[in-house]
Amino acid sequence: METLPRILPQGTVSGSGAQLVTSHIRAAVEGLIKQHFGDEILDELFDLCRKKFEEQPSMYESGMPVNFLAVLKRKATCCYGVFGVCEAIVKLS
Repeated sequence: METLPRILPQGTVSGSGAQLVTSHIRAAVEGLIKQHFGDEILDELFDLCRKKFEEQPSMYESGMPVNFLAVLKRKATCCYGVFGVCEAIVKLS
């Protein structure tokens, strides 16, 4: 297997590192999130992600892989079928 050399040596990302990491994550998953949840939440979601990285820069400055986990929940709709399913779930609980 052939590997590509690093463009930036480890530890050279600084200043806007949180924004850079967030931009990479957004480029990878934006389409999937947009498809399932719409594009209304994208800016807010990735602003929160950037803020988390700014709070803990050691997460990306170490050069170690970073796992991104976002738990998203669809908003309830006015469809009768959805309310019917929700009522059934509540009754089973």
